[in-house]
Amino acid sequence: MPQYQWIRQQSGADCAAASLAIVAKHYGRTFKISRLREVIGTAKGGTTLLGLKQGAESLGFQAKVLKINPEHFDHFIEKFSPPAIIYWQGYHFVVLYGQENDQYIVSDPGIGIRYLSRSELLDGWQGGFTLLLSPHLFWFHAQPNDAVDPWGNVLQRLYPHRWMVLSLILLGIGLGASVLIFPIFLQLVIDRVIQPNPTQPLFSLLMMFAVWQTLGSSLTWGQLWLATRFSQTLQTSLKLDFTEQILQLPLTYHEARYDSVVRGVLRDIQAISQSLNQIVVTLPHQTFSGLAVMVVLTVYHPAIALASTGVALSVALITIRLHPKVRQASYRSAITTGSNLFLLSEVFRNALTLKTTAAPPHLSPEIHDRLYQETLANRDNAQVINLNQTLSHWVLGIGSLVLLVFAALLYQQQRLSLGQLVAVYSLNLILLSAVQAGVNFWLNFTQVQTAAQLLDELFDCIPENLEDECKPWINISPQADISCQGLQYSYPGRLPLLADLSLTLPGGGAIALIGYSGCGKSTLAKLLTRLYPVGAGIIQLGDRPLEDLPLDCLRRQVVLVPQEAEFLTRSIADNLRLAQPDATLDDIQTACKIAAAHEFIQSFPEQYDTILGTFSANLSGGQKQRIAIARAILMNPPILILDEATANLDPPTEANVMDQLLAQRSGKTTLLISHRPNVIERAEWVLWIDQGTAKFNGKLTHFREQSLAHLEFLNP
Repeated sequence: MPQYQWIRQQSGADCAAASLAIVAKHYGRTFKISRLREVIGTAKGGTTLLGLKQGAESLGFQAKVLKINPEHFDHFIEKFSPPAIIYWQGYHFVVLYGQENDQYIVSDPGIGIRYLSRSELLDGWQGGFTLLLSPHLFWFHAQPNDAVDPWGNVLQRLYPHRWMVLSLILLGIGLGASVLIFPIFLQLVIDRVIQPNPTQPLFSLLMMFAVWQTLGSSLTWGQLWLATRFSQTLQTSLKLDFTEQILQLPLTYHEARYDSVVRGVLRDIQAISQSLNQIVVTLPHQTFSGLAVMVVLTVYHPAIALASTGVALSVALITIRLHPKVRQASYRSAITTGSNLFLLSEVFRNALTLKTTAAPPHLSPEIHDRLYQETLANRDNAQVINLNQTLSHWVLGIGSLVLLVFAALLYQQQRLSLGQLVAVYSLNLILLSAVQAGVNFWLNFTQVQTAAQLLDELFDCIPENLEDECKPWINISPQADISCQGLQYSYPGRLPLLADLSLTLPGGGAIALIGYSGCGKSTLAKLLTRLYPVGAGIIQLGDRPLEDLPLDCLRRQVVLVPQEAEFLTRSIADNLRLAQPDATLDDIQTACKIAAAHEFIQSFPEQYDTILGTFSANLSGGQKQRIAIARAILMNPPILILDEATANLDPPTEANVMDQLLAQRSGKTTLLISHRPNVIERAEWVLWIDQGTAKFNGKLTHFREQSLAHLEFLNP
């Protein structure tokens, strides 16, 4: 049977990256999911087919997009060289391997290897869109394999606690031996006490059992205390490093992922901690107890040991054989449930849109259908799990019965004592528990390894301030010119946005940055603050290249106020102090007065101590924008960029804010990105970007003198 590759996607948006990783692995190359996300331009909503094609080509694949019509399906299956990436059900990418007998093999990053009928394949193959990939003879194999060491980062943290780990392992071995106490005690009581002529007093056996039980309980307490300390130390270390890494990762990382990644990583950290606890606590205990049981059973009778091992391995074999089906059913159920949860969350979050468009009657059938599909997936998952449990219990019951009968026959032949006969049953349960624990750990270890790999890739991401330690703090002059030479930028999977942009903006005044929506105005603002890496070209502030400034230095002196103002769940004053931690209440009030925010803040019952929610639902859009502007005013930067930062203000309030702001910033550079004539008219200089190039760059008075086509920005 051919070997089909499968790599599990790390999140709902990773299906394209995982599919490309599957194809690369098929041809002998290993690429990390995090790297593939970058090259194919994975965003929160997933990846475009264009981005997937361009990313594959950058890795050395020859890529070709096809649209397979149903009438050409059989011809395509006969002629194509597997594997190929296909667009699945309108929101997913999977890998098609081809046909095997009457079934079609699909490697689904969310579920596993699937065997589909012709109708199932055609129904799921959305539009017949297909990406054919073949490795370039030279460029693909020149690509180095990514070093995948998911446990390296975690194991490094164990070295300082190596004596604790060793103690836990030794305690586990000791406890493994202590589980034999009760079965042996039963044997001794039956064989030496409950007899017509007892050979040993019951009291002495009870005292021995009490001593051993006390010792075992002491070892258990010590193991639990050490295990708790070990687990908490490891989790705290991982969480602290995760927090530091999140604060230092570039904006592109955050923009391409939902905030649920935080919950996912914290869940993975807990799973990794539990897995390591099993390795250093449970596995030594179970392994040694299983070996000790085998020794005792062998002493009783070698045939008993073989029979008991056969029963345990039979139960384990059923679990191993059914595990792929259990895993696929579990993944299918989880993905369906997660997809429906996302849909219901969107419905809740966009209640205003749905109600104002009378959409609920049209959306309700889709929700009902998807919930029905979730019910079917959950039912299939439960049936597979029930089958596994039923078969395991049946084999365990039959095997235990056979073992008991076999031991009884040996007792009748006087090869076993009555005490040994009773002890055999207890020892068999201990052996079964040890084998089952080892099998379950091994089967679940794959999932934990995926979690460790995801965490390793997160720590492997390059922080945006990696080289800042060797850069000196540089003060930017408020009159420093802003110049760009050959500036280029494009989002992965999209056409170039800025193409060879070369210009100089004079410092010390107000500059209006205008252009049609999507022309690259906001992107240029993010390039100026190094929120996005420059693709090609140079940006200079005065005579200093942007890369010469440490990020903290740059972002305290070049401040961007985006259109969507966001705040932490804390008071207004504390949100403003994020920009200036030592700001006094007078400083805060002065900034808010300039931004026309002081008056409405004073109207709140708690004034500047008012707590802002996650979405600041207690503020209007214009109020949020004014507080965000006040936060930037507190920083008093040489260069301030307002990216549609007054778009939600009414014209009189906007005029008031702009007049006070520009008066306060006299002699400093203020870049105004806006479509509003009232804002543009307050600038001294105008930069018009169109199709990635500077269409106009000059004084506002000269801009007015241009042809009427240009004046639509001033007189809409």
